[in-house]
Amino acid sequence: MNTYDLWLIKTKKVPLTAHQLARANHLSASEAGILLGVHPFSYRPASEMDVDEAVQLGRLLERPILRWGARATGHRIVCNQFRVCQSDKLLSAQHDALSLTDCGVGFEAKTAGIRGGFLARELWGADGTDQVPEWIIAQVQQQMIVSGLETVWIPALIGGRGNLLYRVNRNEELCKMLVERAHDFWENHVLKDIPPPNETPSLDLARVMRRTAGKTVVINGWAAATYWRECDAKAKECQKEADLAKAAMLAEAGDAEIVSTDEGTLKISKSPQERIDTAKLRKEFPDVAKKVTKTTDVVRVTWKE
Repeated sequence: MNTYDLWLIKTKKVPLTAHQLARANHLSASEAGILLGVHPFSYRPASEMDVDEAVQLGRLLERPILRWGARATGHRIVCNQFRVCQSDKLLSAQHDALSLTDCGVGFEAKTAGIRGGFLARELWGADGTDQVPEWIIAQVQQQMIVSGLETVWIPALIGGRGNLLYRVNRNEELCKMLVERAHDFWENHVLKDIPPPNETPSLDLARVMRRTAGKTVVINGWAAATYWRECDAKAKECQKEADLAKAAMLAEAGDAEIVSTDEGTLKISKSPQERIDTAKLRKEFPDVAKKVTKTTDVVRVTWKE
């Protein structure tokens, strides 16, 4: 995600989940990485996140990881604490846990690389250091701003490496930068309803952006539209050529299942695919078809000279 995506969410120009609506008037700590340009993840609707196995696994493991981190550091903790910065009411933070032993200490549990993803594991440094991914650095720095913390412990379960414990201390320079960027973004873009310059929304968010029926804008010499039409035409032409090449390849292979070449081996096989005959379902079981039919908006882009 980038700041344009964040702007669309904060100005409610896209459908929001209940969680996003509850945080719509704040900039959360998990969004700090977006403001600093280090957020690695793309936008996903809540329905997709609910079925994401890695996300579910992280949620299930959060409390055990926090308990292990608290024992390892000698702290008593209270979990799941939401705070809003008292000085400006703009920044917020959802703490996985705060220390009851030391009011200047927080905890942020993480998992990485549990279901594959070797790259995710390599982003984490040696145990006992502050070498964690930069978007997590941004997240915990904002947590420290919001709740006046000096340290955030990050107990983590890393696939292939086990339980590791990281410690990130407050960085005043980074905190100042976060506050400045947060206020600039909010005051000059969200409140004024002006999108951030030099950025475009991700395609997922652009597709679900709310449209005003009948609204027309005039943009002469629209470079983006021209480039899209050129790319779209090339893509269609390439697909035609790819289909013709595939047909020629299958014809030359004849009835062979395996073709060995000097560049590699090609295997041609058939696999059964099951699909629901929707026409038959609607005809013979109309009530069932009505119950299982889901209506979704599909964005169609057309061009007329």
